[in-house]
Amino acid sequence: YEPKPINQIIDIVDEKKRIVDTRLAECNGISRNRCFYGLDEVLRSLDSSKFIQESIAQGIWFGELEHPERHCDLGRFMKIDDDRVSHKIYKYWHEGDFLKGRVQFIPPKGDIVWRWITEADVNMAFSLRIYTPNYIKKKDNNGVEYVEKKFPMFPVTFDAVKTPGYEDVRLCDPKTYAA
Repeated sequence: YEPKPINQIIDIVDEKKRIVDTRLAECNGISRNRCFYGLDEVLRSLDSSKFIQESIAQGIWFGELEHPERHCDLGRFMKIDDDRVSHKIYKYWHEGDFLKGRVQFIPPKGDIVWRWITEADVNMAFSLRIYTPNYIKKKDNNGVEYVEKKFPMFPVTFDAVKTPGYEDVRLCDPKTYAA
């Protein structure tokens, strides 16, 4: 059995420029790391962020290949490292519980990611990088604790990752790809 090449099942807008429409985040559910991001709260934070809106308007909303190290300081967390840039985000919108976006894979790291996708059939993912000083600790129906993130949140970007916080936030639906 040979699965269909991933570049035939992802939503490529412009193959030459390496632009795709993709899922960036899933909201209204508990993530693998036990966080809950409400769609309305995330959209409100994105829409009201001067940093995000100016970055989109000026064509400089970049994302990195993988998140910064887990216990980095807040200054590093809030900064996009030019040496780790893998993509540019043109715009975002939502469909159901998913935040989607138009993404272009660019140097220096985007060349690597694009080759993984188109030559090695890697189903890359995205993950929200957002500073969330406001939260409420809650318990799910099984009594397991999770953290609900609340507005105002301070969004930085969506990073390209191999393992996302939500398993369905990949270039193509993981169930379709795995089939």
